[in-house]
Amino acid sequence: MVYLLREEKKILVRKYLKFLFVLFLVMISSLPLFVFGSKNNDQKEIVIIDSGIEFQVQTKSKNVSQILKDFNIKIDDIDLVFPSMETELNSGGRIIIKRAIPVKIIYFGQVIETKTWEKTVGDLLKQEKIILTKFGRINFKLDAEIIPNMEIIIKKPSSNFGRENSLKEQKHSDIRGLATWYGPGFYGRKTACGEIFSGKELTAAHRTLPCGSMVRVTNLNNGSSIVVRINDRGPYGNAIIDLSPKSKEAIGMGSKAPVKLEVLNNN
Repeated sequence: MVYLLREEKKILVRKYLKFLFVLFLVMISSLPLFVFGSKNNDQKEIVIIDSGIEFQVQTKSKNVSQILKDFNIKIDDIDLVFPSMETELNSGGRIIIKRAIPVKIIYFGQVIETKTWEKTVGDLLKQEKIILTKFGRINFKLDAEIIPNMEIIIKKPSSNFGRENSLKEQKHSDIRGLATWYGPGFYGRKTACGEIFSGKELTAAHRTLPCGSMVRVTNLNNGSSIVVRINDRGPYGNAIIDLSPKSKEAIGMGSKAPVKLEVLNNN
């Protein structure tokens, strides 16, 4: 009887040891998966919305500031970021960036590149502490709406004080350059000359010609010409005139074309 008990005890001990050994093997084999899973848990998926453009990134960074730095997203002091830079984000978090409007001011020959949240030219000048005097002429009305990459020119008047410096340009009957067109995004908005933009009239934007100037535009690609009325400011690139949709269709122009301008009045 005693002998049988001892044998049973040995069998139980062997089974127990075998169980421990199997358990040990299971733990060892599971360790790499555990470590790998822990590393994966460090990765977070974050959605960044920059000026309305949305994209998703994967990052191990904890707070907003580090995430933006890792992906080389530069933020100016005037730009707005939500949530704040110190905020720690979990996977699925969102970063929203709202950027101020870039504007260029040429003030008596001095170039000032700035960004603003102001709505009108007048408010922007107040922001930059620029005071208009009787000796300064500006190419926009003070209540004109601020648009991206706007170029505001403030300069001294010509010797007769009653005309734009651009009258020298108006005396030339053969001004040649590139024409572009604009419209999408501007319908129903107020132009720099104070009108409501419709795109259905023969109008155009010019950097310096007075509002109301009548200009004959000839498409040098096909010889077609029309007379447009200047009712806005622009363009803000290499082109010399920005046509309304109806104007560009009237001369058979695509996105751009070489043109000749003839100023028909000095307004």
